[in-house]
Amino acid sequence: MTNSSQLLFLMNTVRIQGEAGTVDQFRSHRAVALLVYLVCQPQAVPRSELVELIWPDNPERGRANLRWVLSYLNKLLPGCWETTRQTAQFQPQADCWVDVLALQAALAADNVAALATAVSHTHGEFCRGFYFNESPEFETWLLTQREHWQRQLSLATQRLIDHHNQLGEYGRALTFARKLLALDTWQEHAHRQVMLLLARSGDFNGALAQYERCRQILADELHIDPTQATAALAERIRALRERPRHNLPPQPTLFVGREAELAELTALLAAPENRLVTIVAAGGMGKTRLATAVAAGQTGTFLDGVAFVSLAPITSPALLATTMVEAFGQSRLH
Repeated sequence: MTNSSQLLFLMNTVRIQGEAGTVDQFRSHRAVALLVYLVCQPQAVPRSELVELIWPDNPERGRANLRWVLSYLNKLLPGCWETTRQTAQFQPQADCWVDVLALQAALAADNVAALATAVSHTHGEFCRGFYFNESPEFETWLLTQREHWQRQLSLATQRLIDHHNQLGEYGRALTFARKLLALDTWQEHAHRQVMLLLARSGDFNGALAQYERCRQILADELHIDPTQATAALAERIRALRERPRHNLPPQPTLFVGREAELAELTALLAAPENRLVTIVAAGGMGKTRLATAVAAGQTGTFLDGVAFVSLAPITSPALLATTMVEAFGQSRLH
């Protein structure tokens, strides 16, 4: 969160937090409608348009009421309004933080820290529980905004999941994956994502429990079974639960130093376009020891674990494929 003295939340119940406390009960629901609408407009809005939108049932009285509501909103969020005789516009200052605008800016900048802040402070749908039956046009706009901000929040959360997953920070990625799942519990992709992160963290039982929750939700709510992709992932995790994560040879001493090389190799392995990474150096420089240390840190990254294959005994290139297949098969049986 920023050091702003005023905080405006539109994701969940509309509320304002300031030095004097929290305001979530407003004098008029039309004032809430006007507040929400103006905050989401990137430019000044003609007063005539606002009257037609918020007071369609009584435009004459609406013009006078608009002046009162704008004055009321200025008291709630002082310094955040630019009004003329013809237009009105919300202009947040440095001391006013707005959750949806922060989310929008973080997405545009692709700033991980800002995304995490914005996502961590959203706890529900846009203007949850707020309805405005007096204006069908506003209700249509509100529905569109709810769908828009739901998509934006999902997109931001997914970016955070991908970021932490790529870094091997599975616990942090899992936190955001569960938040994404809470936005829509019917999305099997979100369930599979949680299952994968739990499995990569070594919690195979938790991953299978997540599959059972997914299966139960789909059965209770939609009367359907999980897709083949979700069921296949569950079967794969069941099989992996019975296997060791690696067959790396034990090392007589701790691996110390070479942080730069470890970081570089980890990044190379994380890039999906890299199918082969080769370490080249003179004999005796510790290539195998370095590769083993990198592999030890990747046992959670790859769902099937990692395997060590010694190619030292090979005397012919023709034996390479056979040796690797045999080694992979043995590592799966131990």
